[in-house]
Amino acid sequence: MLTTPEKTLQLWKLSDEQIAKIKSIAQRFLELENIIRQESQKIKSALDIRVLDQDDWVQDFEIEATMTCYISESDIDYDVDEDNILCVVPDYNIKNQRDWNEQLDSRFVGNFHCGSFWWLYSAMQISWENILRIDSIYLDLNVVYQKNLKIL
Repeated sequence: MLTTPEKTLQLWKLSDEQIAKIKSIAQRFLELENIIRQESQKIKSALDIRVLDQDDWVQDFEIEATMTCYISESDIDYDVDEDNILCVVPDYNIKNQRDWNEQLDSRFVGNFHCGSFWWLYSAMQISWENILRIDSIYLDLNVVYQKNLKIL
């Protein structure tokens, strides 16, 4: 689904319209991170009580989130018989709400973006051209309940 590196657009070459779309995508990732933080706190509060309860089977738990980026039906690579997933972004650094803009150009000054968006373009090295193909982002938030039983 991803285009090859030789087709990669450099950030400074993007039009104002393309920058606006990238800012919109970054804002959506921030909204999803906020949902993850809020929901995770609710889940954690309830499950912390269960973990402390000696009569409850739950000994531990993990909260996992993934954000799946999809291309639009109008994308050249869209296939009605496929999932049309561009990429999957893990819940990297969700707890840290710092501004990750320092690595972008001056057109992003004053536009906060989150760790998940940073993960997309920096750690995953998804090109700006491919980021511009994102049509929707689907959030999966899962709880893994854990119990360990010793064998006597």
